Amino acid sequence: MKRACGSCLYPAPVSLLLVLVLFTALSSDLYAQTAAGPAAAESLSVTADQRAALAGEISQLRILPPALVQSSFAQVPRHRFISGSPQALAYTNSPLPLGAGALIPSPEEHARMIAAAGDLSGTSVLVAGPESGYLAALVSRIAGKVVQVEFLPSRAQSFTDLFVELGYDNIEVVSGKELLEQDTVNRYDRILLAYGTENIPLPLIARLSQSGTLVAVLSYQQGEQLLVEYRRVRNGASLRVVDRVFFPAE
Repeated sequence: MKRACGSCLYPAPVSLLLVLVLFTALSSDLYAQTAAGPAAAESLSVTADQRAALAGEISQLRILPPALVQSSFAQVPRHRFISGSPQALAYTNSPLPLGAGALIPSPEEHARMIAAAGDLSGTSVLVAGPESGYLAALVSRIAGKVVQVEFLPSRAQSFTDLFVELGYDNIEVVSGKELLEQDTVNRYDRILLAYGTENIPLPLIARLSQSGTLVAVLSYQQGEQLLVEYRRVRNGASLRVVDRVFFPAE
């Protein structure tokens, strides 16, 4: 015999079964949202707060205008470029080991290099160095076009995939070999060498535009490193020491 259940047309046992199924499904969905959703949202919030704190620290150093710090350091997720260090250290203003002898410089050193390059708005920039993806990402938030020369072949594709995921569509990643094979007509307004070197490579100087600027880290004895600005001027070039820094050697 069928029982009436309001407008329900199913037998009572069937109606009860449907209620139990729906309750179980809703409970599972609620649990998933409580366990995963808020945690994920909290993680994103924490990361945003960490980026903001790092940007505030860089701004206090007065290396770059606050607007540039906000558009770069406050936006780029540094933890995505840290592979060999605890993620909790990603937003500290310090260099970090990445494994296999690689090292990422401190955000402060990156800020000094960006500042030495001058006005980057609308420029084409070449960023070269091992594990230079974070610097390339920072620069891409300011410049028009960025080409990253990654010295570690195994990382080149990783950076390409990461930039696509982050939506940084104005960055191209190439290897050193690919750069040399490119037509020398390709010139850059700025070139940033994100590693310590004893000499500025002549092939890279040849890549500068007519009034371009190259920023490099020159290494000397006893581990001293100087950030220098090489600028092309009419009938020659100028070289200026900007600051003392610490970057990984080539």
